Amino acid sequence: SLITGFSLLLERTVAASLLYLITVNESYHRYLHLSFYGKVICHSMLNQEGTQVSQEENNKSLMRRWYDEMWQPCNFDLIPELAGPHYTRHDMMGTRTVTGEEYRDSLKMFGATWTIRDFNYFLMSEGNFITSIGSWVVENFDGQGAEAQWDWVQSFRVEDGRLVETWLPAMGGTDTQWAASDIPAQSILVRG
Repeated sequence: SLITGFSLLLERTVAASLLYLITVNESYHRYLHLSFYGKVICHSMLNQEGTQVSQEENNKSLMRRWYDEMWQPCNFDLIPELAGPHYTRHDMMGTRTVTGEEYRDSLKMFGATWTIRDFNYFLMSEGNFITSIGSWVVENFDGQGAEAQWDWVQSFRVEDGRLVETWLPAMGGTDTQWAASDIPAQSILVRG
């Protein structure tokens, strides 16, 4: 098995410089973390049998946590675990690089009173990139009770199991709003 193989590798590594750790997060996903002299060299989700899943499935798992565990409940404290240590954003505010903590703090400033509902998204992943198409309604987005529907197509780059870069050219808009049926469903995805 994968774990037995890593155990043998560990035994043969000088001064135990290779360290592996299996963790279980709140969603009961199992992750394998490998580091070499403190640098992460592998971060991978393990399936129920303890075998490694594809990079694309790892990316989708990360994004499901980003949306389902962080955005949907507005749990911005989760951001440093999912993004960073440096997170470059190309968005409506221009291009900037922030830490996970800085991005968390910025969202906590203006998103503290938000409630998100009617949340739908679709994920596509290739290599270390993942793209989402989605829509949600943000209640109290202005702190005075107003609500707005935000629609997006956003791409991310993943390194070491964390989001490190994103492209989000626009969000929302007054020209069109998407219905839940406008977001591609996983059930229509054709696999080659």
